[in-house]
Amino acid sequence: MSSAPANAFLRALEPQALARLSSQLSVVELALGDPIGKDGDIVEFVYFPLSALLSMTRSTLNGFAVETGVVGNEGAASVVAALGSGRHSSRLQTQIGGEALRITASAFRQAVSESSSIGQAAWSAVEFQMWEVEQSCVCLAAHSAEARLARWLLEAAERSGRLGRDLAITHEFLGVMLGVQRTTVTRILGHLADREMIQTRRGIVAVTDTDRLARVSCECRHEGVLERRRLGLEAF
Repeated sequence: MSSAPANAFLRALEPQALARLSSQLSVVELALGDPIGKDGDIVEFVYFPLSALLSMTRSTLNGFAVETGVVGNEGAASVVAALGSGRHSSRLQTQIGGEALRITASAFRQAVSESSSIGQAAWSAVEFQMWEVEQSCVCLAAHSAEARLARWLLEAAERSGRLGRDLAITHEFLGVMLGVQRTTVTRILGHLADREMIQTRRGIVAVTDTDRLARVSCECRHEGVLERRRLGLEAF
């Protein structure tokens, strides 16, 4: 790899550790909605998003789905499962299309066992994922749908390197993220667009006023920034 990758997990590695992983990384282009794994599937790869955003969701028996976490250019996806049971515990798919680097799960496990630098980065990624799951429980219970959507739009743009650029995302997917119906998503997006914080068109949302949208966003965004900074996993 000729230059430092736009992924905080990889950039946190010592040069020798990064070189070790780089020889086994391959670039993949992920499209919106691409399935990576579902509950019970064997984990084949660990992903390091560059411009893609990956989403983890859980569903009830009647099909109601809620997002439980996302991974962007700050971290790595499937680390917990790859180092644990070796099977996905939730559905993992592409939420925003873009590029990612990936390594086979078996090669990643070996790298973690042989390099303290890679192992430390892996546990930082695990720690942030656990924090995010815990914080999402608080967020769902305490914050309005508008505040959560504003926070998600900002984080999605930041963690996919798309601040000021289009986010290709459907109202249906945003509904899964929020745990609300599409009609609620449409109403909130219209309200934010009327206040000139975002622009929308079919399948596209663009953040146009970061500062004002941040003021509408719930406190979880700021807390997430601080937690990623503490762990050395700041988004690009």
